[in-house]
Amino acid sequence: MEIALLFLKYKVDIKVIKMSDILKKTKLFELPEGTAYSIRITNNTGDYIDLTNYGACILDMYVHTPSGGMSNIMLPGPEATKASLDAHGSALLLNAGLDDLSSCIWDICEETESSVFLSAESASSVKVGIKITWVNLNRLIIDYYLTPKDARAMSFSSRLSFAAGSYEVSAFTGEVNGSPVSDTEYKDMAFVPLKSEGDVFFAAGESIKPMLEVKDTASPLRISLYSTMECAKASSFDDRIEINSFSVAPAEMLEGETLTERVIYGIDYITTNLASDENDPESPFLGFFL
Repeated sequence: MEIALLFLKYKVDIKVIKMSDILKKTKLFELPEGTAYSIRITNNTGDYIDLTNYGACILDMYVHTPSGGMSNIMLPGPEATKASLDAHGSALLLNAGLDDLSSCIWDICEETESSVFLSAESASSVKVGIKITWVNLNRLIIDYYLTPKDARAMSFSSRLSFAAGSYEVSAFTGEVNGSPVSDTEYKDMAFVPLKSEGDVFFAAGESIKPMLEVKDTASPLRISLYSTMECAKASSFDDRIEINSFSVAPAEMLEGETLTERVIYGIDYITTNLASDENDPESPFLGFFL
């Protein structure tokens, strides 16, 4: 009954669980609260992601390269143990004002050929739902649903970690560190180059919108970020680059009200005009409409 009410609250259609050759589920380990699985979603070009219901974490993202091979562009997937998953660090949800849900079994509420819907409830009585969808053209769509039992201020951020590389980060025009782009040297550019890890891109509006583009200078790889949230930031570390989308301020939530957000990652290999990307006509942002 509680799961049925959860789906009604999130306005997600209840469907019969559907397993196929496209979606594959493998048991990882057992905990007192349930079973941890690895779930693989493959699109029509053979590119795939591996995720787990332990911590609602994406483990791997294998995509075809221009040479025809396959490459995992995320951090190397951990061993299938609780300890290695705890240390992996590619969480989809960074909790702000929530209890930690990164080390627990999430319920698998729905599985289709292209998506998995996971849910969990925090110790402070916040229901959290995450729908992970992997579609053609290598688009990863993540939908979030947060419903508190009591009225409270709620916020969170979405993070995904990709393998280390030589990256350049650009932002779609808006604001940088709180200043309008029109007041900067980048006012006539479609993309603002973010040269510092302290740079944060701001954009207003409720609808999904382009946020960041991450370019690997050593290959044709482009990772683009779209989000309904207002802010985005990319931070480089020795072993990874983290792309983070978050809100400016907490939302004041009523009892039973649901906060919803959507984040989309686009994975593209651009094979022309690599030397001049400021006005790259083949940017993933140009011509990608939802």
